[in-house]
Amino acid sequence: MCRLLLKDYIDKDSVLKDYPVKGVNFLDIMPLLQTKSNIVLLQKELSAAIQTPVIALAEARGFLFGGLVLNGVSPVECMIPFRKTGKLPPIGRVYNAEIEKEYGLDVLQYRETDMLNAKKISNRITVFDDVLATGGTARQMALSLKEHGFVVEKFVFVTKINGLQGMEQLKDIAPAEIIFDNNL
Repeated sequence: MCRLLLKDYIDKDSVLKDYPVKGVNFLDIMPLLQTKSNIVLLQKELSAAIQTPVIALAEARGFLFGGLVLNGVSPVECMIPFRKTGKLPPIGRVYNAEIEKEYGLDVLQYRETDMLNAKKISNRITVFDDVLATGGTARQMALSLKEHGFVVEKFVFVTKINGLQGMEQLKDIAPAEIIFDNNL
């Protein structure tokens, strides 16, 4: 279920055709983070959507949104950050989640210590990503966490790229919620 219309907050120029490679449409949602009123709205909407004590989120914009729910009225108490390859300091054990994006393969990494700290709070988790495209990132994050005993209760996205069927990739794991309907 979508709560809001994206066109009410960003304009159609935020959709870049053939970027970063030909055949891919990039959706720039940074305008959603440019005003205090939008931040307050996002904090309210994300806090309503995310009801688990733990959230997993992908670098880099995911961290901005994660701060909103950690600082809001949601029950989120802890996050497991997934970082791009080479961004984690070599401290402790690191796990890989190999992901397939609409323009190629990539690897996200997360630390065992982050996972163990989260498990002290709960094994119930929401997987968050800012934009749902093919669903590959969220799916692999969820599957990787499930291998470590987490129960993925929900996926939450700020919005989605139309026409890529990302929801299909997730439905066998958990329900997904989109905050802003992409009507651009």
